[in-house]
Amino acid sequence: MAFCLIVISVSGCKDKDGVPFGIMGKDKMQVVLWDILQAEGLTVQLKQKDPAIENAKLQKQVFDEDNTTREAFYKSYSWYKEHPELMEVMLDSMISKQEAQKRKQNVTLPLPQHIINKLHGQNPFQRR
Repeated sequence: MAFCLIVISVSGCKDKDGVPFGIMGKDKMQVVLWDILQAEGLTVQLKQKDPAIENAKLQKQVFDEDNTTREAFYKSYSWYKEHPELMEVMLDSMISKQEAQKRKQNVTLPLPQHIINKLHGQNPFQRR
């Protein structure tokens, strides 16, 4: 009986996608991650003297606009990295949505190819 209560209480701490409480759900993570990647791309395109400082400013704007914090985002990002099957589903969905939007609007996405390449193996937010 006690085992059943533990199983029920533990399983109740996850959302429909299997994401635990305190971790951004797939939909929210897609929005914030996409905005962060756009900020990274903008930083690269602007060729600032100190891109790390400019990127940090842009990330702060993203977090404020998306009603989250740096800490919540990186905690969630780390969790998704530890669960590559969910990360892959989330990234594939995010990219598909953006490609559909691109086709619909017939415009070029502001995300540079090197950022897309980073999605499949490296931390795209690692400071250089």
